[in-house]
Amino acid sequence: MISWRLTFLVSGYVCHEAVNYFEPSLNLKEHPHFSTFKLGLYTDGLLYDTTTGTLTYYSFYKNRSEMIKSILADLKNDEIPTQLKKVTFVGHSQTKAEFISAVNRTIEKIRLGYSFQTEVGFKSNYEINGDKLAIYNKLRQINPSPYMYYLQFGQEELLGASPEILISCKQRMVLTTPTAGTIIRGQNEVEDVQLARHLLSDPKEIAEHNMLVDLHRNDLSIVCQAGTVKISDLMYIIKFSHVQHIVSNVVGFLRNDKNAFDVLAAILPGGVVSGAPKIETLKIIDENENSPRGPYGGAVGRFSFSGDCEFCLPIRSIFCYGDACYAQTCAGVVYDSIPEKEYAEVTHKLAAMKQTLEELGESHA
Repeated sequence: MISWRLTFLVSGYVCHEAVNYFEPSLNLKEHPHFSTFKLGLYTDGLLYDTTTGTLTYYSFYKNRSEMIKSILADLKNDEIPTQLKKVTFVGHSQTKAEFISAVNRTIEKIRLGYSFQTEVGFKSNYEINGDKLAIYNKLRQINPSPYMYYLQFGQEELLGASPEILISCKQRMVLTTPTAGTIIRGQNEVEDVQLARHLLSDPKEIAEHNMLVDLHRNDLSIVCQAGTVKISDLMYIIKFSHVQHIVSNVVGFLRNDKNAFDVLAAILPGGVVSGAPKIETLKIIDENENSPRGPYGGAVGRFSFSGDCEFCLPIRSIFCYGDACYAQTCAGVVYDSIPEKEYAEVTHKLAAMKQTLEELGESHA
């Protein structure tokens, strides 16, 4: 059944560096190609129900249904893109030595008391020729996630399979779902359960998750009514195609003098890609990552004219400006982190996206 809350929207993306506008003490380097904010007002569109196979056209302003019918008729004869012409791995935004130095500097900041945990990382850069929609189609097949998206604004294209909602506000009830703690899926149900139990008994994973939950509670307290912010569900397991995550739900009721824009401003950027305390960790990240994050770690989603909003965390994503594309991830650095292991974690996470892109580009390379 079609959800009409998906109609008449302002939707798009917000970059990691948008926090500059909400926190006066910050002056993070901004991305040279991606706008800090890019949102569009859509007064008509198509809604596809994957359960029933129904395609519905809606319009609140100018009815273009006849034009849409003509476009759909033409599409019947067009093949949906499944491959890219060419994928070239350009390199990482930091060398191993540069990243290890960045981790060591971050550890020193933590030991001096500026931070408890800081998420630092780097990018994998690519040159990708061909229709980027093929990447989105591939992600839907191999990594179906709650928040799949493909956005195009001119030369800017964002494609992702995010497992995590950053913030949701529905009828003034605010929800955020801090997600931290990851382990692989098992070969069968019994092994799945054993691995999940191991994850939930790991002291380091639990400590990092609890820190993240506290950070999200503090963020919601800025915009929610006193006494309404609470943890509705603490540390449960969500399973995806390849991994399992520890997730908690933090909820609150929005203050009368606040709105959905305030909600996004309070939570941005998400704690899982920043750290705690947030402002100081953002400064450390900016000092140690040698290129701006852009949409990575910002927000992708929508505001509705009912006053609601829903944004996911843009991770496990590819961001393209023309044929120049990148993926990024990070690792949580704490006082006793081992730099070599943090480097291995980042490269391991980036390798999955690299394999996906190479598989798409191989036959036309």
